[in-house]
Amino acid sequence: MNILVVTSYMTRKNLIVVLVSLTLLNLADLVTTVISLNSGLYEELNHIIKFLYSQSLVLMVSYKLLIPLIPFIFLFRFRNRIKSNIRDNYSDMSLKEIIQNVILSSTFLAMVWATFVYLLIVIHNIVLLWFGNSII
Repeated sequence: MNILVVTSYMTRKNLIVVLVSLTLLNLADLVTTVISLNSGLYEELNHIIKFLYSQSLVLMVSYKLLIPLIPFIFLFRFRNRIKSNIRDNYSDMSLKEIIQNVILSSTFLAMVWATFVYLLIVIHNIVLLWFGNSII
């Protein structure tokens, strides 16, 4: 996919949609993970979350909510640096503009994919909670 096409989708509205979706899915993951850990249904596979949970639930919640915000802060802060007149090629852009577009577009695509992955994680967690050990 052409990076210039990706940048055309990186509107403020789309960034907010992805941010809200990722945040809601992250919260759903957090809730299902805490319920599962407290009930002893399964063991956390993410070593960072496992360590934070063993130290403090507040620490784990803070980490789960704040870390995903970092790329969005970056995108909202630097989104305006994308060349406004998007073309089909890079011929009219400086090397610096091309690099900025690639970094911002890649970050945006990573956040879209992370949202999809979180959806799968939440579905997985709900299935484990619903069926428990009967499907293992």
